[in-house]
Amino acid sequence: MTLYTRPPRPYVSLHHAFCFSLFVLCNRLSLDKVSVLESTGPIIRVIVETSGQMVEVELLPMVEIPGCWPRKARWPRFFKRWPSKDRARCMKTFGFDLVARSNYHWQLSFLRVERLLLDGVDEDGGCRMKCLRVVRQLKEDVWCPGTRPVITSQHLQQALRGRHFIVRHTVPAVEPMRPEQQSLEQHGEQRGGASPSLKQALPLATCKMILLWECERNPSSKAWLDFGSCFLRLVSRLLKCSQQRFLRHYFVRRANLLKYADANQLDKLADNLSRFLQCPNLNLSPYCDNASVC
Repeated sequence: MTLYTRPPRPYVSLHHAFCFSLFVLCNRLSLDKVSVLESTGPIIRVIVETSGQMVEVELLPMVEIPGCWPRKARWPRFFKRWPSKDRARCMKTFGFDLVARSNYHWQLSFLRVERLLLDGVDEDGGCRMKCLRVVRQLKEDVWCPGTRPVITSQHLQQALRGRHFIVRHTVPAVEPMRPEQQSLEQHGEQRGGASPSLKQALPLATCKMILLWECERNPSSKAWLDFGSCFLRLVSRLLKCSQQRFLRHYFVRRANLLKYADANQLDKLADNLSRFLQCPNLNLSPYCDNASVC
């Protein structure tokens, strides 16, 4: 498997120079106004003021590794009907990504494969993506509101050494790693941890992961025809994960995405979910209309 021997530092410098020059250009040309909120390590958080709204964006450098699949990601699993073996084999040819989470630390990302898995997933008339949109929006607005999320990118980097976030600028790779050199995980552990970002949204990390697991557990089209029961099934799974403080990453099963999450915050989330399930309100048309999936 081809990885990269260089630490992210040179790519981080290139990424910063490119982004900040782009911000200046946007502001000078009276395009969408861009304001930098934070620049920590490779992470640049900005607010983009569009004509309709203000959007918070996190920018990270990323390297694409096409045609390879990491050994840590043992997928697809045996005796599972979703996705089909042929489809999974085709998706793995797209490879994975390395995301810089510090000047010395690469992380795994499976963004392209996740998108392929969910692309056209409801062509059978199901409501999988609708459930995901509503759960994410309720999570942000009702169950876990506030400026500091239950799970931040710091939690995810510690749990997995590999996840994706909102937006990335892609930079080219330079040198292939020789077989005798360190593995990706060893390189990150020995050379230092990653920089935290305190305002990364929880739903992108967990709700999509829960949906992928539920799609694998319920591969039949009939299991996704009734929105009410499917929505409550996802909420119940989110409640169970928050109570147990345990959620496996879909591709890297050894990684618990909730391992480093704040226990008190997870307890509060579990309480809110439990109260909702005791008397669920399924009049969710505002959330169905306004929610979106990254």
